[in-house]
Amino acid sequence: MELMDFLGKFLELAALALLPVLAAFIAGYLRVKGKEILADLENRWPEQLSVVSFVVKQVVLAAEQAGAAGLIDDKKAYALGVATDWLAGLGLDIDLDVIEAAIEAAVKKEFNGK
Repeated sequence: MELMDFLGKFLELAALALLPVLAAFIAGYLRVKGKEILADLENRWPEQLSVVSFVVKQVVLAAEQAGAAGLIDDKKAYALGVATDWLAGLGLDIDLDVIEAAIEAAVKKEFNGK
């Protein structure tokens, strides 16, 4: 049983040592893939991406102001709803996850540093 206990502890420590490295690698890979996908979208549909960026920026700024004035409770839900309605009104059927990711990016860009 001592060998099994030793192997169990060794594997546990090896996993703990490798997990942060693996997580950093995965995060870096996803970041590169995200940039590639965004570049592909910019090449395929530059007008739509430009419209989505504009709408999301305006909605994020409006949500921030409405939240500061106490008019809304959940700024993210407000921004998501308004952006979805605005884009649908323009005839753009954009996936909700894409809009949500664009909102997160706009918040980071506008309020957490350029």
